[in-house]
Amino acid sequence: KVDPVYISLAQLQYELAVSGCTTILLRAWNTPILSRTCDWDATLSPLVVNATFVQNGVPIATSPTFIGMTGFITATSLTHGYTVSLNHRPLHGKTLHSEKEITAALKARWGHAYNDILKKDKAPIATLIRKVVLESSYSEAVKILQETPLLAPAYFILASKKEGAVITRGSEASESSIEVLPPAPWSFLVMTNHDRDSYQDEDSISRREAAISVASTIQSVLNPPTPLPARTGVKRTAIKLKLLQLASLPPVLSADDTAYYSFSSPGWDSHFVKRRRMD
Repeated sequence: KVDPVYISLAQLQYELAVSGCTTILLRAWNTPILSRTCDWDATLSPLVVNATFVQNGVPIATSPTFIGMTGFITATSLTHGYTVSLNHRPLHGKTLHSEKEITAALKARWGHAYNDILKKDKAPIATLIRKVVLESSYSEAVKILQETPLLAPAYFILASKKEGAVITRGSEASESSIEVLPPAPWSFLVMTNHDRDSYQDEDSISRREAAISVASTIQSVLNPPTPLPARTGVKRTAIKLKLLQLASLPPVLSADDTAYYSFSSPGWDSHFVKRRRMD
């Protein structure tokens, strides 16, 4: 029997954690794809399940989630054809290193979240993503994720069949900015865990640089863009394998933190999840 208190705390994993993730949003030909590693804690990998949510016998969403967690940190709306992923954004855009800094930040983060939970005026982020994915279109999701007050700062990365965007959020709705995936074929955006125009952290930078390198390689190999060839399936597989390889090696792969890797392309109707294999 599990104490309900622990179940409740599981829904606030994001707000209570200091974690890292690496996400690539890449326009392959004219279709956005989203590739990401979830670096919450490698020991959570056995708890990862790739869940499909069904309504009236019809699948409406999929999400790689953790047993006991009802919210989503990565999810695809099958009804509306888009994917959302969540990357950790530190308080004030700063990534912390010392135990003292991390402890102080967690106390501050939990203190803010606890007060906001009591006031019931801000949303737990994983719960918000679940509600958005199950109920909203892509354009509605972008608006909601930009405007809803949150318990903690966050980065939201979205990919639909034609569009993509990275939303940088503070706790308040006024602390929001959006970077849209350019319409040019083979354009890309990369998000790790720091604000690129302010504070920078060595681990986050190294993961970002590795991801940019792979995305640039894919871009250079397949540019200039051409109409989809007969061997499109082969090229799509090559892209997937290249992104999976990135996620399977340091610095993007973390021995201590990586729980799973996910790939999603609503336009290709292609989604898969790979759990971290524990030795």
